[in-house]
Amino acid sequence: MKKIMNLSYMNPIIKTVLSLFITVLNAVAVSLTSKIFLLLFSFLCLFLLEKKLKFKKIRAILIFAIVSFFSNIFVTRGNIILDLKFIKLTDFFIQNFFMMFFSMSIFWAISAVMINSISASDVPYVAEFLLKPLKFFKINVSEISMIITLAMRFIPVVSDEIKKIVIAQESRGASIKRGSIFKRIKFIFPIFIPVFASCFRKAINIATAMECRCYGAPFERTQLRENKITKIDIIAIFIVIFVIFGVLFCNTIKIF
Repeated sequence: MKKIMNLSYMNPIIKTVLSLFITVLNAVAVSLTSKIFLLLFSFLCLFLLEKKLKFKKIRAILIFAIVSFFSNIFVTRGNIILDLKFIKLTDFFIQNFFMMFFSMSIFWAISAVMINSISASDVPYVAEFLLKPLKFFKINVSEISMIITLAMRFIPVVSDEIKKIVIAQESRGASIKRGSIFKRIKFIFPIFIPVFASCFRKAINIATAMECRCYGAPFERTQLRENKITKIDIIAIFIVIFVIFGVLFCNTIKIF
């Protein structure tokens, strides 16, 4: 029961494809009712994550509300509901505000599900599956997926290197986080030059290790593990099919 109620146990390829379907549905949902329906489903997916989100990450929804408000603040079409000196709130403004706000919130929720439920080890399998159509053009899809994986794995490495160098420079008396903007820019080069040098050393070590393991040999590579379709994947597919029909039905229901 725990595996069925947790998205982390899903097949990463199935999970990615279904997330892409939900993202497309976000554009298909053209009424406020369908947006609300899709938003509730997106936040239900967030609730089913094993790794719960912190309040700082959820605070992004407030930013979406502010952006949606100021993007539609000068819209004067429709029936006037509240007439102020400089702002006229109409029913068309309210509809546009909630449509934009819900669209951004849905996209953020689906992105959060993908980021927090797919591990770095699953990225090569997902990338290689999504890039399979390029094989018809004789493009080496496995190498591209490996490049994407290595680039993603280098992000936390670079972040840790920057933190270490900043601490080392501050221990030597450098005021990196203090002073004017020009003084802070002046201290960028003493930070990034050793960071790039360290990244190049790590890249050379990784390239040597891959050559020692015969990466790039002219035979077909096998996968370390098989991503099989389980019961939770079948349930998720049927749920997404239900959501598709639900969005299409809710498109016929108009609030304004």
